[in-house]
Amino acid sequence: MSKVLLVEDDTDMSEVFCDFLEMSGHKVHTAFNGKEGLALFQQDSFDIIVTDIIMPELDGLEMIKAILAIKPDTAIITLSGGHRLVPEVATQYLDASIKLGAARSFCKPFKMTDLLTAIDELCS
Repeated sequence: MSKVLLVEDDTDMSEVFCDFLEMSGHKVHTAFNGKEGLALFQQDSFDIIVTDIIMPELDGLEMIKAILAIKPDTAIITLSGGHRLVPEVATQYLDASIKLGAARSFCKPFKMTDLLTAIDELCS
């Protein structure tokens, strides 16, 4: 069982991700923006961070920079739907997240089993 910090500003998506990961045996803590996610990260330890990129208060890219400055070996998976009408935007954000140090990235929508596989691989 891995301890996951899930940072997703869409409450419906957050609930779906959280339920799926918990049913798969992971312990999930949720935050709804990058500022909350960073605060939780600073208060506790997590095996992996799963984060959206486009969020209010502190976006995922800034949160990644802050987290990796604190703990450079943190495993991070990024998610983005970008601007759904312009899919290239999501790709640009995801590429930037990998350059900053995220281990994996997924463009929404994606298969939940692919996310689970990535978490399991990065936490083993």
